[in-house]
Amino acid sequence: MEFIYAYRRSVFYPQRGEGLVVPSGDLRRKYFAKVKSLGFEGIELGLDALGDVADSDEVTADLLHDLEEEGLPCVALRGGGSLVDPRFGPENAAQLPAALEMATKLKVRIVNLALTGPPLDPEAPGATYGETVSQASSRDAKLEDYDRSAKII
Repeated sequence: MEFIYAYRRSVFYPQRGEGLVVPSGDLRRKYFAKVKSLGFEGIELGLDALGDVADSDEVTADLLHDLEEEGLPCVALRGGGSLVDPRFGPENAAQLPAALEMATKLKVRIVNLALTGPPLDPEAPGATYGETVSQASSRDAKLEDYDRSAKII
């Protein structure tokens, strides 16, 4: 079994944070080295990992080089959102060719997608963002929890 790190809305100090975009340069290499040192055998990146320069062959090649240098292969590419949600399905489907192209450049064999649709009951707990049922898990955390996490990373 492999343990894979899924890159999601991360910020690696002193990166200012651009949501789903991975850091660049030395900071990116340090980030990948840290992920590897935590025991992860690969990483999942998103189609948006390179931001506005995702269509640049040079930038994608640099990302692949950094992954290979750190021994942290990109084993899955998040290709976009759900195709079954009628509100966003066509837009998400339009991203698939770019996802396949990026996966090819990064030597990724898996492109994953969300398999969810709109909630059957839009009033149900957890059906919207910001619900305490699904979102505010850190509200119960203590300062010691944050300190312990900070020491690990």
